[in-house]
Amino acid sequence: MVSQTNSSAESSEVIRERVLKAQNIQFKRQGKFNDKLTPDEIEKS
Repeated sequence: MVSQTNSSAESSEVIRERVLKAQNIQFKRQGKFNDKLTPDEIEKS
C-alpha cells in the first residue's frame, strides 16, 4: 500500500466531486452510465 505524504494530494471529497462530475458528463452523453453500455454502444464511441 502506498502512503501519501505529499501535501498536494487530493482529498477524498475532491476526488469524489471529480468522479461525480465525470459520471454526469457521461450520463448526458450516452443517456446511461458506462457500466450499462452494450458492446455495440462502446464501439460507436
